[in-house]
Amino acid sequence: MQSSRPAGANAEAAAAATAACKSALALRSGVNAIYVLPISHAPYGNGQEVFLSLHQAQWLCTTDARGNVDRLERR
Repeated sequence: MQSSRPAGANAEAAAAATAACKSALALRSGVNAIYVLPISHAPYGNGQEVFLSLHQAQWLCTTDARGNVDRLERR
């Protein structure tokens, strides 16, 4: 099923979700967000699912439609 949102809006949503997830992980871990590396992202429900890496550990982050972080957990 294709999204009814324009491709540019999807890219903006993905970028916003990635930035929010990087910030949330940096805040939780106490490190600068520059050290949080995005691995991948994909649409998830009305938001995004973002995989991140920090100090060789992988993290899963999900956001809502507004780009707010719903969940952040180590994998």
